[in-house]
Amino acid sequence: MKILMRFLISIGVVATVFSSIEVAYSQVSGLRGKFDGKQTQEARIREVGSLAVAVEIYDGRTWQQWYATRRGDTNFSRIISCTVGDFNADQKSDIACLYDYGNFDVGMWVLTSDGKNFNSSIWWRSGKGNLNPNSVVGKIESIDNNNDGLSDLKMPYLYPNGIRQDIVFYSDGNKFYR
Repeated sequence: MKILMRFLISIGVVATVFSSIEVAYSQVSGLRGKFDGKQTQEARIREVGSLAVAVEIYDGRTWQQWYATRRGDTNFSRIISCTVGDFNADQKSDIACLYDYGNFDVGMWVLTSDGKNFNSSIWWRSGKGNLNPNSVVGKIESIDNNNDGLSDLKMPYLYPNGIRQDIVFYSDGNKFYR
C-alpha cells in the first residue's frame, strides 16, 4: 500500500483527488433552469474569498458571473440547500437557498433572474430559536403546491418527536409564507 501511495503521489493523482474534493465543498452546482427565460442553462454558487459568494451561469462556453455578494455578507458554509423554480412567475428561473443565520434562525434567500443578472433578497426568515437547521433532512425542492403558477418550496424536516414532515413555503411572487 505504501508503494502504491508513493507512486500515486509521484504522478500527482492524490493531489488531483484532494483538489477536486476541495472544489466540491466550495460550490453548489447542478442547478439547472431557464435563467435567461429561453434556454436551459446550468448555474453554480461558489465561494469567492472570505465570506462572499458568486452566482455564475454557464453559457455553453464559459461561466458568466450574474451576481456576487460583498465580502462579509454571505458565508458559503451556511448555505444548507438550493433549488431552482419560477418564484415570481416571470417565465425566468430563479434560485432559492435555505440559509443558516445561527441560533436556530434560518431564511430563504432568493435570487430572482432578470434574464442577465440576479437580484437578491430574503423572502422568509424563521427568527431566532424557531427552526433547527440540523433538522432539515434533505434538500429543499421547488413545487407548485397550490397550482397558482408560482413555484413554492418544500422542505423535509425532522421534528424532535421523530416525526418527519414536509414544510411547504408558498410564494406570492415577492416572499414566502407558511
